[in-house]
Amino acid sequence: MKILDKEEFRIKLEEINKLVQDKDYKGAMNIVDSIDWRRVKNVRTLCVVGEIYAANGRYEDSKEIFLLAYHKASIGKNILYRLIEISLRMDDINEAEEFFEEYKQVASNDSTQYILQYKIARAKNSSLNEQIRILEEYKEQEFTEKWSYELAALYYKAGEKQKCLDLCNEIILWFSEGKYVMKAYDLKMRMGELTGAEKAKFEKQFVPKLLTPEQAKELEKKKTETEVKAQEEPEAEEVEETTENNEPEVQVSMEGIQEKISKGIRDVFGGKTQEKNPWIWLTRPVSPGKMRFRKKS
Repeated sequence: MKILDKEEFRIKLEEINKLVQDKDYKGAMNIVDSIDWRRVKNVRTLCVVGEIYAANGRYEDSKEIFLLAYHKASIGKNILYRLIEISLRMDDINEAEEFFEEYKQVASNDSTQYILQYKIARAKNSSLNEQIRILEEYKEQEFTEKWSYELAALYYKAGEKQKCLDLCNEIILWFSEGKYVMKAYDLKMRMGELTGAEKAKFEKQFVPKLLTPEQAKELEKKKTETEVKAQEEPEAEEVEETTENNEPEVQVSMEGIQEKISKGIRDVFGGKTQEKNPWIWLTRPVSPGKMRFRKKS
């Protein structure tokens, strides 16, 4: 069995990087599957691989790679965070709670534990009051757009109109614009509480911008090229015949997955985080197997 050297490993990582940049997570996974990752020591590299598996919906493989990374990491807080999220995606709430208990030990003062606690409560279909309580405690420590809006939406579901309205106004005041500000406007609109100025700002996002003559010309050119290409393509029946056995396009549902993968690979190629000659492994895939999640002392 051939053993790859450092240069061959670097080439494969570059291939993975390009495929990820092209959002071809399935192609990246095909390369990832050819490697025995137990022989790789770089934690960031393992985390990138875990994210690629997760992007393809192979959560069991993703979990095992993250476990490998956790056992090799000096501080595994962020890896535990991902293990909790992966477990929830696998509908394994008990394991997610076990990882969460471990997380609280290594990050006892970290406010993100409230977010994990909320995600677990939501997965367990806990009462709205319980979910609200958790996010209210988080808001006392961190005021962020996303989770403040999430809390406002819970108030709306629970019929707490005034609390929802007050929090929406707070989000709009502090953040002024952005995705969750627009969502806050939407909640206010549902409650019939949008002011004239707010309504104009909210509706503006749905008004298309006027094209310059140059942009209009370019758009017409692309339209023409598309029509010409369509004429050259086979009939729909032929296309069905040739594609019916193909795999569906990978849909990446994890928030920020592209950024996480790209950052992880940039870190690997940055050089500063590479360990001395960790790049030797077997080309034939070998499953890491089940492992206990607790880190060895």
